[in-house]
Amino acid sequence: MRRLPVVSLSSLFLALALLVGIVTALVFGGEQLFSPGALSAKAEAASTLNGFTSHAQFEKECQRCHQPLQASQGTLCLDCHTSIAKQISQKQGVHSMVQGVQTCRACHPDHKGKDFDGVQPALARFDHTQTTFRLNVHQVNFDSTPMDCLACHESGTAGLPFAKDSCVKCHTTHDPPGMARHQADYGQDCLACHDGADRMIGFDHTATGFALQDKHTQLVCTQCHTTANLKTTPRACSQCHAQPAVHQGVFQQECDACHTAAGWTPATFDGKVFTHASLADVKFTLAHHARGYNDQPLTCQACHPIDVQHTDQTTCQQCHAKHEPTFMQPHVDRYGADCVVCHDGVDRIAKFDHAQTYPLQGKHAEAKCEDCHPQKRFRDTPTPCVACHKDPAIHAGFMGSACEYCHSTTAWQPALLSKHIFQLSHGSQQQVACAVCHPKNYQENTCFGCHDHQLPAITQSHTKAGISAADLPNCTRCHPTGSKTEYKSSGTSGTP
Repeated sequence: MRRLPVVSLSSLFLALALLVGIVTALVFGGEQLFSPGALSAKAEAASTLNGFTSHAQFEKECQRCHQPLQASQGTLCLDCHTSIAKQISQKQGVHSMVQGVQTCRACHPDHKGKDFDGVQPALARFDHTQTTFRLNVHQVNFDSTPMDCLACHESGTAGLPFAKDSCVKCHTTHDPPGMARHQADYGQDCLACHDGADRMIGFDHTATGFALQDKHTQLVCTQCHTTANLKTTPRACSQCHAQPAVHQGVFQQECDACHTAAGWTPATFDGKVFTHASLADVKFTLAHHARGYNDQPLTCQACHPIDVQHTDQTTCQQCHAKHEPTFMQPHVDRYGADCVVCHDGVDRIAKFDHAQTYPLQGKHAEAKCEDCHPQKRFRDTPTPCVACHKDPAIHAGFMGSACEYCHSTTAWQPALLSKHIFQLSHGSQQQVACAVCHPKNYQENTCFGCHDHQLPAITQSHTKAGISAADLPNCTRCHPTGSKTEYKSSGTSGTP
């Protein structure tokens, strides 16, 4: 058998040709052999760095951007882009605000073709809130079209610097008179005051003499500064807050004497929290005095014609007399003119204990005074149930007027037969029908619906037991529970 050589002449020639090809590619192609793609040929106008206007011009010199184990790619970028390096070192400009700014390729990738613009990916991922100006209200133009970066930034300049006149140009097209006044008052350096979120940078409102506290801190500037001339903004409370009807004619305009920026309520009076019911010398609430008989709001002056610290109670009489003339004069004659001695403003009589006349329990405690005292009649008000509660049809002429035997003030239902001591079963397994013992009404009863009533025999047997003829019809006197042996247990001999 013929042995094949390990290395043949033809394989040596093939290996040699391959090696020559690789060397030739390296000599004439350089490091381009390992390039992932063409570099961008986009150039910034009038911008030359180290003799180049675009990355494509040094596409074959990979070492300018790639020096593994010697220098980071970000450092090599800044070696060329010295203006960006200066921004970062001096903490100025946009690049000084970007987190991870040394990783340039994260925002400016390349090797994506000659027509690729490396600035656009940076704009797409840039967080404008990292700057001193937010875009809260600068997403769209005044005509509702999307706002472009170049509306505020200079094009063709490294780093897209802010165009200082862009604010004035844009806002003047929308409000020429307003911008002219604003510039006259505050100048053209808009970013010195505005941060894009309708707040002013580094501005201490306290320095104006009007500190922003509590509720005022939640306001947008334009809610108080309705004109472009901020210096003429009114400071008096009454110039922003309309005086409520209840105050008119009584209080002066110094709202801060009783109110604070924390809220209109609770108000303070003489340094103390004020509610009308908390006044120690009055204890009168306004539960039924928010509006007058004409359904209009009652003002403080209606009850305090002189000043709020004095109450003229003749105003109570005059007001109520107009509406209830036949009631008021007798009421004043009987109880006097000092209304607040008895009345507290919630239709209850002050210091009056109703339990001394009629205890208000259960549902009665929830009733309004006029439910039991119509026409404001208080003296001699009837107390029986039937005086207020109409006898229902099912009861009419049968149940009697002693409602309390079955009902309580807790509720009409369920009814409870609370005072019936006579056995309802009366010796049987089931309850005896009411009509058996009460054929006419519940106030009268008879035993003769069941028991044989032969008068001579009954009289004879009960006479032996000492029962007179007059007491004979009143069976329950001797048999209150219906027990036959009950009479014997009373100590009287004999069995009727």
